[in-house]
Amino acid sequence: MSDLISKSELIEALKQRIKLHEKDAETLATKEAFYDDEELFLRLADECQAIIELVEEQKAKDKWIPCSERLPNKEEAWYHNEEENIYEPNDFIVQVKGAELPTVAMFDGEEFSHGYAGEGFGFMNEIVAWQPLPEAYKGE
Repeated sequence: MSDLISKSELIEALKQRIKLHEKDAETLATKEAFYDDEELFLRLADECQAIIELVEEQKAKDKWIPCSERLPNKEEAWYHNEEENIYEPNDFIVQVKGAELPTVAMFDGEEFSHGYAGEGFGFMNEIVAWQPLPEAYKGE
């Protein structure tokens, strides 16, 4: 599963980072005073950089990966079913060439397929892009 965070979690993280320095910013009477306080300026610049990195990290996690670029690696392709203590193929969101909507497929380390042998099994050779499934819904 991916480490994708929800929109509300991202917004809350940004609000918390901004609140860290609201009091400092309020004590400055003018823009010039802000730039004259080098320590405060550098701390706020660091926080801005952290926010930018958080947003960029979020965008990277919600991105289609072209199959021509790479396929899922071993860690992405298999998950450990702790209940049965076995490794099973992971599911992915995939885009089939020419299809209007994406679908879900398993990846066994070599190929994408519709399911296990005997359960409508069929390899999907026209996959053009993929991405990990989002985290499971856990309720509010």
